[in-house]
Amino acid sequence: MTTQDHLGNDIELNLTLDAQLYSRLTAIAADKGLPLNAYIVSVLEQVKVSETFEKRQVIGQQVTGRALAADDLVSVAGIYYRYQLADQRPVDPSAKYVVIAANGNSLTLRQL
Repeated sequence: MTTQDHLGNDIELNLTLDAQLYSRLTAIAADKGLPLNAYIVSVLEQVKVSETFEKRQVIGQQVTGRALAADDLVSVAGIYYRYQLADQRPVDPSAKYVVIAANGNSLTLRQL
């Protein structure tokens, strides 16, 4: 199977399929009027990379300045994370903050 990378260069991938899977895939590809390679590439292109819990549940959440602990911890969705402020200013206890990025157990917050 040959495809292209983001620069348009061809990348070849060799697959080993058992006979039964190969037969099923060729039959489906034929029904769709596609060569087997094109069908497999189309299936792979539809697969979404699974997002992390943080990207699904934490990004976009709002917290109050009072919730930001002095030890650089904040509880979001019931889990404690280290945090940093995007603008590096001191925490304003009366302000609201939104989570704009998550990297492992560290969040980046921006004041609203």
